Amino acid sequence: MKDVTSALHSYREAVRHLWNTQVLAVADASPDKWCVRDRFDDACSILFGILVVEKLGLAPATRAGGMLEPSRTTNAPSLPWLLVVPTAPSGVPIMINRDATSDHGYWDHPLERVSPGEVDLQLVGWFDFDELAYRDFTYYRVRIAGSVHRDIIGRAALIPCEYARVLLDEAAFAPARPDS
Repeated sequence: MKDVTSALHSYREAVRHLWNTQVLAVADASPDKWCVRDRFDDACSILFGILVVEKLGLAPATRAGGMLEPSRTTNAPSLPWLLVVPTAPSGVPIMINRDATSDHGYWDHPLERVSPGEVDLQLVGWFDFDELAYRDFTYYRVRIAGSVHRDIIGRAALIPCEYARVLLDEAAFAPARPDS
């Protein structure tokens, strides 16, 4: 497995900067702010294909667009080839969704810290609580693929980007679309 945290942070910084310096003003002036957010999410998916998938040499951008689901997608599938790993052996903060079948709503499951080896987390995307204000893409939104805590498997969770690294499992990578 290869540590690709820097590529994910580079992407995060690019879309954060684009939203905060350009798109937010358009959204603020728009009669349909959510539509602007949705179009930005669509652009983020394309940029993910270029700035992450193609940059890592996994697939050409023509096959990489659409791999990252927009943040508005309910119960978005994870990317099983991008594994989010807590960095501290003593545990890091995590917010796990109360509802086992949703990735929206309340992030108040009683388990509040996880350690490496205790959970298997697959990247879904990034998350901010307010998507129509300044954004930092503060959290990795993940799906819990495995855990020593059986009741949290399959749930959505949020882990602060600063407390995690991202590993690439090239064997699990499968492009979503054939060559265009």
